[in-house]
Amino acid sequence: MPSICGVCNDQCNRDGSEVMCAGVGEALFHNKCIKGDLEGKKLRSNRDWKCKGCRGSTNQTNVSTTIDNDLIKRLTEEISNVRLEMNELRTSVQFMSDKIDSSNKLMHDIKQEMSTLRKENEELRLKNHNLTSDVRNLKERVRSLEQYTRKNNLEISGVPETPNEDTICLLKDIAKTIGVEIDVTHLNAAHRIPSFNKRRPPPIIVQFQQRIIKDMWLKKFKETRNLSAKQVNPAYPDQRVYISDHLSPENKQFLTKLKAKCSEVGYKFAWTRDGKFFVRKDEGDKCQKIDTVEDIEKLK
Repeated sequence: MPSICGVCNDQCNRDGSEVMCAGVGEALFHNKCIKGDLEGKKLRSNRDWKCKGCRGSTNQTNVSTTIDNDLIKRLTEEISNVRLEMNELRTSVQFMSDKIDSSNKLMHDIKQEMSTLRKENEELRLKNHNLTSDVRNLKERVRSLEQYTRKNNLEISGVPETPNEDTICLLKDIAKTIGVEIDVTHLNAAHRIPSFNKRRPPPIIVQFQQRIIKDMWLKKFKETRNLSAKQVNPAYPDQRVYISDHLSPENKQFLTKLKAKCSEVGYKFAWTRDGKFFVRKDEGDKCQKIDTVEDIEKLK
């Protein structure tokens, strides 16, 4: 059966003058139509000859195969790299996980330690509070005891000091001025003590045998009002003389703080009697007893 030449499209008679393509198409070609192609390929026989279409398909197949091989190689390398990165990531994640576990354990230990320290701190604070309270109470007791030892004492301040003075004679002059009798047998001691205020004369401390005698001196002094040194002795200057309870150093500081607080918050009166302290905001108001520094701070 005749076929069509793949070049000139004329019929081929299959009489041996045609060349069949050795490719998959098995197309026929006139010898004269592909003579130049045969010479160019330098084939040993026409049996091995393939038309340009089949040769191009083969080349494309080879190129495609080469491309596929390169792609597979690259994909294999990429997959290998991905696997390597995944392994590294897995190692890194495991490392971080171990670190987190270690941190969690450390935080747990720290929380337990903090809880223990907080408990110990609360216990120490409670002990400190109790000790502070005990120390405060002891100080108040000592202050009270020190004052109690002075329960029969008077302090007379503002009387000028003279060389070689006779304290007993001076007391007799003061007693006469305020209108009280004095018996030297009622005295345990009478002497001056150093004054913190160097501009004022040293005060005179008088210790009586009985508290009732001391109280009588205080009563007569209050009745006299505005006692001056000139009234005691005309040779003395006209300066105020005060007679009061003999306060311990701590109680003197206490009274100073009390008066300063009263001045700050508007209390008009602050005084001491028998070693105890009292305040009154205004005339006619009820007096308040002040025992501790905390009581002073609460005044308002």
